[in-house]
Amino acid sequence: LLLVSLCSFYSCHAKRTTESFKLDGAKTEATLTKFAISPNAEGKITLKLTSDKEYMGASENLKVYLYNDDVWDKVKKTPLCTEKIAFASKKLDVQFTNINERIKQKNAIRKNKWRATITSAVGDVRAERPQYWYVTVADCSLEVYFHDNRIPEIDYDIKIMDFRKGDTVTYRMMKLAWLAYIS
Repeated sequence: LLLVSLCSFYSCHAKRTTESFKLDGAKTEATLTKFAISPNAEGKITLKLTSDKEYMGASENLKVYLYNDDVWDKVKKTPLCTEKIAFASKKLDVQFTNINERIKQKNAIRKNKWRATITSAVGDVRAERPQYWYVTVADCSLEVYFHDNRIPEIDYDIKIMDFRKGDTVTYRMMKLAWLAYIS
């Protein structure tokens, strides 16, 4: 409710996408979403990745990449993962943790789950045009090792919000709304 109230008063936009993906030797990257950031605004991204199985080597190989629209056509035309990631504006590490302990404490069904939460700012508050961004997840090591049977399916929930960094009061209120939105 706080987010809805503030967004209607202070001009902010939010997007949420929930789906799943599975990487393998032939599909080493997955595009999770495309989103726009308003001119003179900054975006905030929160991405939650969840899997029933451990992703062996995720901390070394699995990364989240952010691309802006200036390079996206080049990314789509580039065949190899290792070449595509060179165009990324931002690279974010993925660190899965076992959340089985939390599930046990809540007396829920005991499933072994793995989760990673990635948060980042994106965009340029000085941009005078809308900024279009693409979020991908990639494991370029799959191009070489093809360890497909060890790569689990991953569910994701990505939340993106943009807002203008106007006066300090507005910015602080939007930060509070963002924190309420991602929790």
